[in-house]
Amino acid sequence: MYQKRFFLPSFHRLRSLIFESLRDLFPFALLYAWIQIFQQLFFFENAFFQETTGFLKGNQIVVALSMGLGTLSDILLSFLMGYFVATFIRRSLEDSTIDWQLPSLIGFLTTWLLFTTDSTSGRIYYNNQPFWLLLVLFGLVIVFVIKHMRSRFAYVNSFLGILLLYGAYNFNQAAQRITYLNLDFLLQTVFESLLGNGPGQLLSVLLWSVLATIMLVFGFTPPYMLQTPDIGVTVASENITAALDNTVSTIPHLFTIYTLQDSFALFGGIGMLLALLISVLGRSRKLNNKRYYHIALLSAIPLLFDQQLPFFLGLPILFQPILLIPMIVSTVLAELLGALALSLHLLNPAVYATPVGTPSILFGFLASNGDWRYLVFTLALLVMSIFIYRPFVTLAFRKEEKQDEMV
Repeated sequence: MYQKRFFLPSFHRLRSLIFESLRDLFPFALLYAWIQIFQQLFFFENAFFQETTGFLKGNQIVVALSMGLGTLSDILLSFLMGYFVATFIRRSLEDSTIDWQLPSLIGFLTTWLLFTTDSTSGRIYYNNQPFWLLLVLFGLVIVFVIKHMRSRFAYVNSFLGILLLYGAYNFNQAAQRITYLNLDFLLQTVFESLLGNGPGQLLSVLLWSVLATIMLVFGFTPPYMLQTPDIGVTVASENITAALDNTVSTIPHLFTIYTLQDSFALFGGIGMLLALLISVLGRSRKLNNKRYYHIALLSAIPLLFDQQLPFFLGLPILFQPILLIPMIVSTVLAELLGALALSLHLLNPAVYATPVGTPSILFGFLASNGDWRYLVFTLALLVMSIFIYRPFVTLAFRKEEKQDEMV
């Protein structure tokens, strides 16, 4: 009689595999975040320290260091992706009779070949947030094929591994010539075309901010324009031109990504993650959850500089729908309150360029040419978001306890 076999983990087991594999990346993500912080503060051409002091600006040694650190951060990001897939495969096969070492190595090398770009070819990663959903699916495909073929044909895994590496290598070579073979690059290009000159209406800004939050939680890579302030967008450029020619009260686009999301709803990154971190610190300390508390504490300074990767990987945030609600609510409320304040002329709109590495909690203050009221408003929005997050963080903690018991 035919016996039904399952080659993929159950839903609860899958969640556990993903979170455990992501948590293994935390030390490397922390190193990556600090490299990015030093780059943005000191070494980039328009770095915060260089722009505010003028010291070391244009220095050739600084330029060389910047290039070296940039290469190192690219390698580290590629390593993070490959190591995640390798660890995911290892954890998926540990409970089976299949030797996990070779499949794990193949997963790492294949991921490196598939998702690593060549900086000399002109291809660019638009962001520092890998396409996690794609990596999970890729790991599941490898696990499924290995378990499925092993159950039918002996000694076939080595051949499949060689075939997979050969295919990945050829795909990488083709992608050097045809950039649109890179799915992440393709999606970012599509979103750029959809965003066009940049949203210039309140409703469109709100919708794009909500979409970016959903994409982040479910493992996609949000559009670059929605991850970090971009003064090069047409609506932002027109605003700053009008402000320089006249006054900020006459800018043509009052409600943009730059004046709303970047100024009021990007503290710590998409979804007001700084408020989430503070909530996690308070809740984990109350419950004496030392692991979450230490991860959140180590992620605090990087998150202040909008480097969310360590916090995002160290805690179960990815693929966590329960946290999507406070992320969206706090983001929408912050932008609506910001729009109201701008409409009533309680704040000057943020239209000016800021140095790379400017913490998002200071962005509105600096981009408005030093309107001190932004500091008070930012603090109020942050406190509001913390209270929005608190009950959901409590629910998430309880949910994780139940998941651990089930697994």
